Amino acid sequence: MMVKVKLKKKYKMQFYFSIAGGIILFLVGAVGSAAFYESLLRYGIEFGYFPEEYAELVILILKTLAILGGITVIIGGLIYGFLANKSLGNFFVSVGAGISISILIIRLINLGPLLREYFWSQQYLRY
Repeated sequence: MMVKVKLKKKYKMQFYFSIAGGIILFLVGAVGSAAFYESLLRYGIEFGYFPEEYAELVILILKTLAILGGITVIIGGLIYGFLANKSLGNFFVSVGAGISISILIIRLINLGPLLREYFWSQQYLRY
């Protein structure tokens, strides 16, 4: 028995791309940190722009979404596909992908010397 999924035609491409991107981020293990947003909210508390209780809740939510990484992007894709809510889907994809991609780039940069050493050793083994 096959299960057919009906998607809203309006956001079909966003659904597929965010699911694929979320799976890639999840498999790579890219999770992020919401330290930048936390520091902004702490300054807002210090200068009296935000009540401390609400800012702490927002910090907790952002940290949780950042830790989930690729799963957050997949949740955003599901919101695109099944609820057709662009603003909420954009929020989840932006938080999950934005924080996770920065960590992914840092990991790739850190992996560079290891890859160079591996390819140098392979090159010398051929001769």
